[in-house]
Amino acid sequence: MSAWDHQLLSRVIRTGDLEGIIEWGITVQDFATAETKAIFQQLIGYHSTPETAGSVWGPQSLQAILPNYVLTDDQGMTIDALCIEVRKNRLKGDSREIIRQFEEQVEIDPTKAVSFLQQRATDLQNDCATNKVDVHFADAMSRVLYQYERVESGEQVCVVPWPWAPIQEKTLGIRSTDYIVIYGRPKSGKSWVLCFLIAWFFECGARLLIYTKEMDADEIFERVGCCLAGIDYERFVQGNLVPEERIALYHITEMLNVIREQQVVVCLSGKDATEKDTVAWLGAKIEKYQPHAVLVDGMYLMSDAHKARKLNERVRNISNAMRQLGLNKHIPIFATIQANRDAAKNEEANLDEVAFSDSVGQDATMLMRCIMEKNEGTIALIMGGATRRFKLDGFRIYCQPAYNFGYYGELTQKEAEGVIRKDETKPAAGRKTKAKAAGPPPVQSTVPQELVPGNSSYFPGKKPEQ
Repeated sequence: MSAWDHQLLSRVIRTGDLEGIIEWGITVQDFATAETKAIFQQLIGYHSTPETAGSVWGPQSLQAILPNYVLTDDQGMTIDALCIEVRKNRLKGDSREIIRQFEEQVEIDPTKAVSFLQQRATDLQNDCATNKVDVHFADAMSRVLYQYERVESGEQVCVVPWPWAPIQEKTLGIRSTDYIVIYGRPKSGKSWVLCFLIAWFFECGARLLIYTKEMDADEIFERVGCCLAGIDYERFVQGNLVPEERIALYHITEMLNVIREQQVVVCLSGKDATEKDTVAWLGAKIEKYQPHAVLVDGMYLMSDAHKARKLNERVRNISNAMRQLGLNKHIPIFATIQANRDAAKNEEANLDEVAFSDSVGQDATMLMRCIMEKNEGTIALIMGGATRRFKLDGFRIYCQPAYNFGYYGELTQKEAEGVIRKDETKPAAGRKTKAKAAGPPPVQSTVPQELVPGNSSYFPGKKPEQ
């Protein structure tokens, strides 16, 4: 009997996190005994059957189905750690069997035995990876079908939903493998978009980890707090809040004090890290705080672990490491970065517009170009060439810090190109222009109402996936 096999199955039954071990790469071959193989197959089958899709046996169900099965998992072990131990146990067994077969063959045909050993050693090396390097078609399609069945049944497959209707409808939300880069010219509203997303994710019940070097941590939280309270940021800065806004801000502060021990949102101050703020350092912070999503304001300001001297090489190294970090940790990462000076002359949101390094556009699963439209009181968010899973040219949101970043309307390709052309003649950053009225009320989002912040409480009943 394999203690690790039973611990992993026990954890799945306790938590319902069957998807977590499937995404890690665990298959039926990883289980060492006929009993654990059979239980795992039954869990998968029950979860995938149309009538019971999305369901995982819990402790009570198990008592009815397998009354003699005892739950044995240690609470201090994470899912990742249990998966690693199960895989190690399998490798030990496979290695012993390979050695036994080699010893049998070497007495008969040494040349054939060596060839056999080389081939099986390669297979074992592949299985040593946390997730397989060589992905077999059958295994991949099993996972793809599993995901499709979840979507078809209406199950929430995202970590957190988007706040804006068109991108939510196209993507079904933000996935654990997403690396989303928001870029634009200085004063284009990138940081405000990031702060609004922080507020939205927080209200969806997500734990968040933020990195900032460009802004002070207090300024980040000042903006996020104002978004949560729904107050006019200009009046806040000037000390002219109306009574209702003051009350809303105090309520937010009181609520945060109640949940402070949960470390729901933590901001890392890059300027205080004294060149230790590498992607590996960020990874250690992820291990500590276990967030649902990471948001990086000014990724290009992070420190490069390889200490490259050229700026483009440094940003390339940071972006490559950031992409791998998200994949390894199964966590979505948002990052802001500057657009090239010549970006406004290009009529398409292309990858080469991202400043410092083309590799950022190649690494990202989604590029979102941010263009401030001050005269219209809106921000245009235009999708770049890295949108691999959906077709969306772009859309507008209101820009009324901090009380209205709601959805304004979708952009056609022609309209998106026109916005980019207009950006070419935009006044230099710092020159003030008089903004027009914001226009009609925001268009209502079609995001499911139970996922909309504030409908039930600051923490709606439907939580992000762990």
